[in-house]
Amino acid sequence: MSNFEKEYDTEFLANVITYNHERYLSYKNNIPFTENKDFERVLQARYQKVGRIKKRLVYLLSRCDYVWFCTFTFDNHYIEKCTRTKRDLIKSVINTHDFKYILNIDYGKTTEREHYHCIIGTDINFNVNQYIQSYYPCHCLAIQCKKDRADFSRLSKYINKLTNHCIKATTKRQRILYNFRGYDNYCPTTKDASLAYFLDLEKLFPVNESSLEDVSLLDKADITGKNFT
Repeated sequence: MSNFEKEYDTEFLANVITYNHERYLSYKNNIPFTENKDFERVLQARYQKVGRIKKRLVYLLSRCDYVWFCTFTFDNHYIEKCTRTKRDLIKSVINTHDFKYILNIDYGKTTEREHYHCIIGTDINFNVNQYIQSYYPCHCLAIQCKKDRADFSRLSKYINKLTNHCIKATTKRQRILYNFRGYDNYCPTTKDASLAYFLDLEKLFPVNESSLEDVSLLDKADITGKNFT
């Protein structure tokens, strides 16, 4: 099996979940454990992916005055279009304004109907929901985030969900889309970018928020991400 097939093979990912749980139990109980290099590569790649998404989220919460969470759905006409057409339709709407955004594909829990979620950052105080609805031909809903601990926690859970969707076989290598580089845009080194990220995180949550930095590598019983709310 090639590396590509391993990355998107459901049975292989299920084995990774079991391996990750057994590894956790062995470390917790100080029991000897034999590492699997293939499984470790998958876990490490996912950990790094979640980390990159969280850094961009913290960047939006820290550097943008207003952050919105938006869901884009499609009517029966557009739902039959190809994924690229649907994605470009959404981009044509959010690119009409100077938004910074994180955009990804998602699927309904029961119907598997394709839709998109978008975390949007802006420095202008206006009704983003009304603005997007005036341009988007199908249904959409944008809700402003309060940029507090509870909202960040909910967004963090959603990040775990959307990252699971990125490795789910049926996503067919659909990637999370960004239109901004975040800390890498102005920090000369990776070390500087990491420092800026942690300083912003501390400003957002001055109380010890180490739990927010704990990234679940994979849900123990589910690789679809559907169990996250």
